[in-house]
Amino acid sequence: MYYCYQFVILLCLISVITGYPSYQDQIPNGKNVPHPCKKNYIWKGVGHLQMNGGGKRNVFGEAFSKAQHKWTKQLCEADSDKDGKSNGEELGDPNCVWTAGSKPTSTVGISHPGICEPVDSEECRSQQSYECGGEYNCEATNQTGVKYIDLKFPRTKVPPNETTFMCNTFTVPADKRYHAIAFEPLADNANVIHHMSVFACTEAEASQTKKTPHVCNMSKCRSNYITVWTVGLEGYCLKNDVGLLFGNGSFTHFSIELHWNNPKKKNRLLWYAKIARTMSNIDCHS
Repeated sequence: MYYCYQFVILLCLISVITGYPSYQDQIPNGKNVPHPCKKNYIWKGVGHLQMNGGGKRNVFGEAFSKAQHKWTKQLCEADSDKDGKSNGEELGDPNCVWTAGSKPTSTVGISHPGICEPVDSEECRSQQSYECGGEYNCEATNQTGVKYIDLKFPRTKVPPNETTFMCNTFTVPADKRYHAIAFEPLADNANVIHHMSVFACTEAEASQTKKTPHVCNMSKCRSNYITVWTVGLEGYCLKNDVGLLFGNGSFTHFSIELHWNNPKKKNRLLWYAKIARTMSNIDCHS
């Protein structure tokens, strides 16, 4: 008889999930804009359609870009999302007197200047495609039995170059057969990361890679591409009953290739990713 005991897993790998913080500092309450649909969530990429920034801009982001990324009186008085409130009213600067670095007139009652609210109202639905829901939601990661693996980049100096590719290879558990069901990013430096690629290494490839962070043109583990992450994405969830096999009898090393972006060529930036967690347990035998 054939038995298979399966436990789903969550695989969390490094990256960062936020828009550029420097832009948040150029508008009042830029770090305090609430999600229009999810209570207690902050919309970090205020000028983008995605909560964490990156990708296509929303109407406020387009206006902010035309204003040369500055909080001008014209931008403040405009109602970018056409919900009846000016951008200044939504961001706590109703009199359009705020300047970068100062305290806004109000820090409560803030709303999103780039998404018409209430989102589900007939008026808002007629003029925008954004709807509540649709963000990353991996229900499988909440199931009983989900375990985690920590894959952590140590504190690493970012070179004073506009573009740097940094690689690191990680050894994953091989005592059993596991399946990864999701990839979620965690990191601490939103000013640096551009995108991240993840590969599964064959034994031959793993033997040629470094197990510490190092500058690279590209990862030596290129034959088994797993996933990619870029600014704005919250995570990647595999479909139901699908998992990436690794561990005993399969891949025992993962390689992460980071693209760092340091356009101002700052010399004292550090990268320290608190990456978390993964493990799934599949123990099949006859």
